[in-house]
Amino acid sequence: MADRLKVTPKSYLLVDCGTANTTAILIDVVEGRYRLIGQAAEPSTALAPWNDAFSGIQQVINQLMEMTGRRLLTAEGDLIHPADANGAGVDIFGLTFSAAPALKTVLVGLLEEVSLGSGRRALNTIYAEEIEQLSLTDSREEKEQIDALLAQLPDLVLMTGGTDGGADDRLIRLVETVGLAISMMDTNRKPEVVFAGNSAMREKVTRLLNDIASVQVAENVRPSLDAEQLNDAAALIEGIYTSRNLRQLPNIESALSWCDLNPQPTTSAVGYLMDYFARLQNGSVLCVDIGAQSSSLIAATPAGRQQLIRTDLGMGRPLARLLEESDLSEMMRFIPVGIGHVALRDFLLERSLRPNTIPATPDELALEQGLVRYQLSRLRQAAERDWGWPADHMPVQSMLVARGLPLVGAARPNQALLMLLDALRPAGVFAVALDRYQVLPGLGLLAPRDPLTVVQVLAHNALDHLGWVVAPIGRAQPGQKVLNVRLKSERLGTLDVEVMSDTIEVLPLGYGETAELQIEPLRRFDVGQGPGRGRKVKISGGGIGVVIDARQRPLQLAEEADKRREQLRQWQWEIGG
Repeated sequence: MADRLKVTPKSYLLVDCGTANTTAILIDVVEGRYRLIGQAAEPSTALAPWNDAFSGIQQVINQLMEMTGRRLLTAEGDLIHPADANGAGVDIFGLTFSAAPALKTVLVGLLEEVSLGSGRRALNTIYAEEIEQLSLTDSREEKEQIDALLAQLPDLVLMTGGTDGGADDRLIRLVETVGLAISMMDTNRKPEVVFAGNSAMREKVTRLLNDIASVQVAENVRPSLDAEQLNDAAALIEGIYTSRNLRQLPNIESALSWCDLNPQPTTSAVGYLMDYFARLQNGSVLCVDIGAQSSSLIAATPAGRQQLIRTDLGMGRPLARLLEESDLSEMMRFIPVGIGHVALRDFLLERSLRPNTIPATPDELALEQGLVRYQLSRLRQAAERDWGWPADHMPVQSMLVARGLPLVGAARPNQALLMLLDALRPAGVFAVALDRYQVLPGLGLLAPRDPLTVVQVLAHNALDHLGWVVAPIGRAQPGQKVLNVRLKSERLGTLDVEVMSDTIEVLPLGYGETAELQIEPLRRFDVGQGPGRGRKVKISGGGIGVVIDARQRPLQLAEEADKRREQLRQWQWEIGG
């Protein structure tokens, strides 16, 4: 790997291996600057019935070869690497992944509202599933606890508990119980252990477990009652997921042998790019991704990044779990067509088995988009709880980026934007873009190594920019005027609009156009500068233009089903969906 990186690379092949789709992008130099040369996607073969991740990677590269006319693989299916003098092959290959099994984790701590909560937030930064918990409130006998751990066979035990400087023998008793369980496990099935609790107890915990398990120590996730530090533990957990679970993907070793860059989980790679956007725009950036087996939310600011991954939300297997855990009546509130519980249940089961299914009728499309709204709203609620965000809206200062087939593959971009506005309730004045070509994981993987390449690729429409959103916060009666908006552009001249409460307005501003947007809020509405304070912004156009969403936060949905469906259809008509 080191020898290859000594030579300045000219071409990159970056593959993202997901549970539903495997995608690939090809980047090379055109007229002295890096460009996105091609992008391809194929159904993933990582899981049953194929159980061959490498086959899907070869298939998507073959499709990329057909699209670009560039030879990347030999007749035997090996990567031509580095590129040869005839232009075949690539210089650098990189891999991101979300198809690896979730990290099955036992969470150990003292109190739910303190150390366990912090440990769970650290765990939720990666593709993980909490399968068991041990705490002070656990009323089971030690034998029952040990039996539970032996039955689950976890990949990771994450231990938290105790503020720094204290001494708590109660935590040691839990550690001893875990140690007994691990000592009874087969050597090749023993979990990794991360201790992220009271720093004064690290040596004792390590001494108790070192002979029976691999133990890593992180900074205390809860050093005091009013402080939380997750980054160190989250980094260790990500490393364990990558080193342990990536290799559980069937036949992945051949692809790993091609890698010049260390493989990264998809969400982590995207997170690096959101860090760049936040620094570039000096504001907050939100990225949402709804996938087949997981969904994620990333919030980046110049000061740092938070990320949340939910393996119980997605358009594949998680839909079957929704049948057990969710109220179907609540789910139906997001669907603009009439459907009974039995039909909805059948639809969920069908989609859980075939997440790549394309809606065949308008009603199926409405059902799918209603499920997207419901799951994104649950993702938002988790962020409100974990990050302390307001319950009625999500603060966005600069940019909202969306990923995932149900969003980027919507029949019209207006529909994708409405799903985001309905479910996430973003507020402020911000740009919106879709990762339609699925470039973010690869570019995020590349960013720490070659930021210039990433900047040049992004500068040439690698993202599908939809335009800008103005989403004020305030209270008014339906039909009352809440904003005066003035749009000045070379093509349109000056356009003045009065915006009424509970409406959506769309102003035309196409790709390549720029404008000045002046916003004057009334009735102490807030557009990000404080109640009643106006602002001017320089904006650029996109696939939709400027959307002014003056609906109340949270959305006021009618209780009566027919009126509510009509309300949802009206909003779709107003936004142009």
